Amino acid sequence: MIEIVPAKLTHLRAVIADLREEERFECEHLGLKPRHILHQLWLKTDEPRAAVSNGHVLAVGGAASAPLISEAHVWLFTTRFVEAIPLSFVKAIRGEIERLMADRVALVSSAHETCRRPLRLFKMLGFEISASPHVREGFLELRLER
Repeated sequence: MIEIVPAKLTHLRAVIADLREEERFECEHLGLKPRHILHQLWLKTDEPRAAVSNGHVLAVGGAASAPLISEAHVWLFTTRFVEAIPLSFVKAIRGEIERLMADRVALVSSAHETCRRPLRLFKMLGFEISASPHVREGFLELRLER
């Protein structure tokens, strides 16, 4: 069973320790360390969440946005433990996506064009994938609208 809980620093540390290689690559491609990116996003998010199961942290994520903006930037970093229960994980995260969409017009994110797993996960969550001038070179925009 997967439980979604408020993300704490201990959850971030667990994800950083077991971050999947493609997601580590995305951070390093930006010239940043995963721990710096996760900490910055965690601080900018009103309600960061962690997905946990059987004592393992599967993922941390949330939606960062300005108070008067109807769009939010979704961030999600996963660990190798997701691979043991991928369908249950997608189902749990879909519930979070629905919660985030309740008071927003759109959710956006990005993933590096060579990172198959993150792209596949966002596609399974209903996001459309496209090139965009609004994201860094080598990254694709991921967008979900009502």
